[in-house]
Amino acid sequence: MTEFNENPFAKDTPVIPFSNGTEAECWHERNCDKCIKYENKSDCELAYFLDMGFILGTIPLWVAKEIGVAYNPLYQTVELNERCREFRTGDEPF
Repeated sequence: MTEFNENPFAKDTPVIPFSNGTEAECWHERNCDKCIKYENKSDCELAYFLDMGFILGTIPLWVAKEIGVAYNPLYQTVELNERCREFRTGDEPF
């Protein structure tokens, strides 16, 4: 982070979800690439922000919370859950 953030719990606080591109690509492959919501990219708003995170290096805190996260407000880093909460394969009962 380049500047001090007085409120690290604000909705749009930029957080760092991955330490490098390989980690980001692996997470994306396990989740987004296998999710039916990602087939039509306009159906998954979270995927849009994750894709932007590849470029910017950060995502908004609210996106990380929607995915599922362990958040470190001191360093403004997150550890995303192994499986996104919005992950769908189409085999779910409802």
